[in-house]
Amino acid sequence: MGFSFKTVSVAADVTARYTLWSISEDPGNPIVLIVRPAAAPNMAFMNAAFKLASATRAGAGAAQLSAARLQMARAEVAELYAQHVIAGWENVREDGVPAPCTPEVVLRFLTALIQPPPDGRPDVFDELRTFCGNLDHFRPPTVAAADLGKG
Repeated sequence: MGFSFKTVSVAADVTARYTLWSISEDPGNPIVLIVRPAAAPNMAFMNAAFKLASATRAGAGAAQLSAARLQMARAEVAELYAQHVIAGWENVREDGVPAPCTPEVVLRFLTALIQPPPDGRPDVFDELRTFCGNLDHFRPPTVAAADLGKG
């Protein structure tokens, strides 16, 4: 017998849509990120995160919390997200033209986002991290959308 959670597990190749309403200039065409989990199903992300954590722990002063250290940590995570979490996007413009979704361009976008206010919106980046780390956002709904409200 035993316990099994296979029916609620998340596949390795699953993605979710995350809309950045608070930084979208055109509500009719909001910025949408297509994201992979920043968690165990995404082993490329997890392996890179473990490697970063090991290197950070070995570095001098890593335990001292400061605004500069927080900014550095966001920059490190932004790099991981550019490589392993952001799989695509919609309505992202750079210099007025649609931006291709490449790791290099994603990193520029995230680097701009994590800058301290008023130039950036690090709070939006932190919300993105929370979303991507919650596997519930990557599971299929347990009730079909057509059945909601019936009964």
